[in-house]
Amino acid sequence: MKPKMIHWALILSILLLLLGAPGMSTAAQGQEDLLDYDWLVENAITQPGALTIHQLDDHWLLEIPSEMLERPFYWYSELSRVSADLSWVSANSPYMVGLGMIGEKMIAFQPSASGVRVVELSSMTTKRNLGEEASLDRAVAASALPAVLLDLPLVSISPTDALVVDLGETLSADLDDFSVSSLFQSMGVHLQFAPERSYIQEMDAYPNNVGVNSLLTFAMTPLSPEAEYRFGAPNPSVTQSVLVRHNIVLLPETPMTARYADPRVGYFGLAYEDYSGAQEPDVVERELITRFRLEKQDPSQQLSEPVQPIVFYVSREVPERWRPYIKQGVEDWLPAFEAAGFANAIVARDAPSEEEDPTWDPADVRHSVIRWVAQPVQNAMGPSTIDPRSGEILSAHVQVFADMLETLEQWYFVQSSAVDERARTLPLPEEILGAALRYVVAHEVGHALGLSHNHKASQLFTIAQLRNPRFTSHYGTAPSIMSYGRFNYVAQPGDGVSNLIPKVGPYDSFAIQWGYTPIPDAESPEAERATLDAWAARQITQPWLRYDNADYYDDIDPTVLMENLGDDRIAATRLGIANLERVMGYLVDASTSLGSDYRKLGRTYSTVLEHRYQWLSSVVKLIGGVEETRTLAGRGAAQFQRVPKAQQQAALQYVLQNLQTPTVFIPADVLDRLTPAYGTGYLRFLQGLLLDDLLYLDRLERLAETEPLDSASAYLPAEYLAELQAGLFAELQEDVVLIDPLRRDLQRSYVVTLQGYAADDYAGDLRSVARYAMQQLLPELQAAEVKSGNVVTGAHLADLSHQIESFLKPQTPSP
Repeated sequence: MKPKMIHWALILSILLLLLGAPGMSTAAQGQEDLLDYDWLVENAITQPGALTIHQLDDHWLLEIPSEMLERPFYWYSELSRVSADLSWVSANSPYMVGLGMIGEKMIAFQPSASGVRVVELSSMTTKRNLGEEASLDRAVAASALPAVLLDLPLVSISPTDALVVDLGETLSADLDDFSVSSLFQSMGVHLQFAPERSYIQEMDAYPNNVGVNSLLTFAMTPLSPEAEYRFGAPNPSVTQSVLVRHNIVLLPETPMTARYADPRVGYFGLAYEDYSGAQEPDVVERELITRFRLEKQDPSQQLSEPVQPIVFYVSREVPERWRPYIKQGVEDWLPAFEAAGFANAIVARDAPSEEEDPTWDPADVRHSVIRWVAQPVQNAMGPSTIDPRSGEILSAHVQVFADMLETLEQWYFVQSSAVDERARTLPLPEEILGAALRYVVAHEVGHALGLSHNHKASQLFTIAQLRNPRFTSHYGTAPSIMSYGRFNYVAQPGDGVSNLIPKVGPYDSFAIQWGYTPIPDAESPEAERATLDAWAARQITQPWLRYDNADYYDDIDPTVLMENLGDDRIAATRLGIANLERVMGYLVDASTSLGSDYRKLGRTYSTVLEHRYQWLSSVVKLIGGVEETRTLAGRGAAQFQRVPKAQQQAALQYVLQNLQTPTVFIPADVLDRLTPAYGTGYLRFLQGLLLDDLLYLDRLERLAETEPLDSASAYLPAEYLAELQAGLFAELQEDVVLIDPLRRDLQRSYVVTLQGYAADDYAGDLRSVARYAMQQLLPELQAAEVKSGNVVTGAHLADLSHQIESFLKPQTPSP
């Protein structure tokens, strides 16, 4: 471990005394206390690269050639490894899944009086001029003041005027702009940095970048009871360590030609303000897509090999049994690139062995790598290193967490085992898990290529198509593998469907074609716009090519969904639940074996209930739903269309049917193996969430908003609540009224919610509508009380009557 907080002058004096190191001569511009460069090179372990690293004992020095000063670099910082407790926290955080980015900035090294300043250039990429007027370039540069991030102390100067600075002292700290403690604080976890237990573990120099592993240690403040409940685990230990990977990458001398983003095609983007005035006299908000640099060897050919293909290395730690499936997931994108004019554009290779290349390192950002992360995280990720000036993806790392296989097994069993008899025993056979892993890798590689999620795609195939063996064999489950359609739960036993797994689809091929096809006649991004617009407009007549991500309208648009399939929400959900009921019939046998415990049974049972809720919630989304079809001016009609009233009413009636207590999903033979009490608790909770979805304030406000826009077909809140109330209290109309415990929970929650709206001064019309609904319900409760079939039902009805009557009763003013 290196000493902390010791000035370089003291270190140099010790070295001079003990090692006989000569100082610089007075010819070195008065800097006599610097280390002699020749002595430094002779005594240090040196790694040459674009920026050379010198390791002198426990001190890490960075040599910056004069030609690298002022050059743009990209600094990317991520969590590489974390202790078990922090892995658990990050895996359960809504802000982060597993390991991921801490920060990213475009920087430059500039000489300063004391050494070298690290300045941030990121602001320069948010204001730019893509025209040709030099005065605008100067104006844009003058308006953005680069922030000084760090000041690195000077240690030595080479004969060629390269500056040698101390980097290790700086990067062994929790940096303000790349702060681990700030990252975890956003998750409700407080870390106190311990500098005396933090140090540089390793630095590596490469031809285009420097990689630094910083081991940082923190004292962790015990979690509050609220945070402990949120993360679902007990307080972790006090001391926590993390390994931070800093990559400082030299950006290409000539930036790649940029391509403008389009809201109709899903790419990750880099936003900036265009000051060129090329399109409008004012400042224009722009966005560039992120993509690899692909250039044809023979631009005259419609299909050509690329100058440099996109190569993904399968890292050394990936288990041998999964490597073939992972390679297939990468190369599943080959046909999409052929549509863009590139043959053999993407390749999967095994990483060289240590014998073949001992210097090969997956952290070297020259390589795009698929990593296998031994962490208990059920996820996969596809982060990229990007040139912020052009959107060029310099490299990408797909991370597959080991516990992802458990998720795939659960999903496939619950969604598809009713059709695929091979999947009715856990663990699943390798052929199924391998094919599922191939799908996940193909999805993450799509992200690595620049594509964002397309959550509209999973709603575009019809129910008939999803039940058609020939169709699904060719197209899979959705037009895009970038959706969250998952496995085919719509197909039924007897349909003959054998391929139940997503594939790279028509939209994916279209998106790669749109983003990667060269437009040789266009000399600037602006000149490409007409061609790109014409390509994107294919979506008008080819619905499978449509795109929408889960953005602001995610809560509103019933055709933008995750974990759902098919163009008919009610039909797809009915078929999916029918398959879940079949799964319940063999759940115990499938998830247990002789001498095993019941943990897998418990996990799988919870997964079944969660799928049922997810699919029913998608039906609720039709109520107050507004469908978005992304269009640009002159390329289609209005972007937004409200769901017809009849469809909203049908959705409500179907959900109300499923708010009847589903006894098939609370079987005694399952619950008695899992818990001695409260076995129905999770289903009660999920049924309550469905009711909350139905009574969601924004949903009721959207229904109210329709009245002035289309009063003839509006589904008004008063009518909606009347129908909801009639279904939720349907038992009141029976000759003998019996209400089971789960239904009583829902009815109590309904009344409490109405009382909240009726008491809210800001609820507008909902205040009066909620009060009116309770007034209508009260006499029905009182009449049903005399028909109670048992004491508990009678007490429940009397209690609800009392609650409503007390709420509606005028309050006597205080004297």
